[in-house]
Order: sequence, then structure tokens, then C-alpha cells
Amino acid sequence: MAELVPKLYRYQFDPNSKVHDAMTQVWHSVVADPKRTVDEQFDPIMDELLSSANAKEWRVRQACAGGLAELVGGREMTQIGKHLDRLWYVVLHLVDDMKETVRVVARSTCQALGTTSVRLCSTDYAGPQAASKAVAIVIPVLLQRGVSSRADDVRALSVKFLVQVCKHAGPRLRPHCA
Repeated sequence: MAELVPKLYRYQFDPNSKVHDAMTQVWHSVVADPKRTVDEQFDPIMDELLSSANAKEWRVRQACAGGLAELVGGREMTQIGKHLDRLWYVVLHLVDDMKETVRVVARSTCQALGTTSVRLCSTDYAGPQAASKAVAIVIPVLLQRGVSSRADDVRALSVKFLVQVCKHAGPRLRPHCA
């Protein structure tokens, strides 16, 4: 079951409506409590989505982007922290995908990840240690991978979230300004 859940989760976001509908039905028949299952299987699901995001097939990349958008929303640093840097790298890469439909879904995913990251970097929502840890991950990724990208969409989204993180991070930015 542990190997099945991550793949089923990804297939729910397949762009082919027949595959999507069939896998959603299988998901609901196999998984009794979807929210609890996703929480318990968070790491394997995240690993599946992140590793499959580089697949040759555009449908798989698009499904991964859609799955990541759903998965990152509302997560806490304790759960998403160890994946945060890789998440940003993968999502920014998907925003610059060669297939337009993948890029559209990836922009939505980037929005969800950015909103979650801004929340994690804010001491209003996260504790001081969690916020410091999030800032230490998000700022370098956005600067190194995002702002310096050749893709206009990647740069624009990176600058947008970099500004928001800077507004909410407050004194947590000092170590990164030197």
C-alpha cells in the first residue's frame, strides 16, 4: 500500500480526464481517509512528485505540478521543511517547461508554494526558529535559481515572492544581507 499511494496520488492530477477520473475513483475506493493518508504518507508522496517532475512525458510533469500545488498548501515547517529547497528548484524548473500546459499548472503551483513559503518565513505564523529556518532555505533558492534565471516567468515569480518574504521575515533577513 505504501508504494501504491504516491502513484495513485499523482495519477489523480493526470491531464487526461479519463485517467484522472479513473484514478480518483480508485483513490477513493482504496483510501478510507484521504486527508489522514496524505498526512501519513506525505514524504513518499512528495518524493514521488519531485522525482517524477523530470519525466520525459509532459503528462507526468503536469500531473506532478498539479499534485505539488495541492500537497504544499497549509503545511507547517516541520512537515515541508526538509523538501522546501528541492520543491523550489523543481517548481521553478517546471515554470520554464517546454510545454505550455505544464507551465500554466506550474505557475499555479509556484503561487501555492510561494504563499506557503511567505507564511513559513513570517514570525506571525511560524515560530522564530521555524521562520529563521524557512528564510535560510527560501532566500538563497529564490536568489540563485529564480532571480538569475533566463526565463521571464521564473524571474518575475521569484522577485514577487522574494519581496513578500522580505516584508514578512523582518529581522530574520539580517544573516542574508551581509
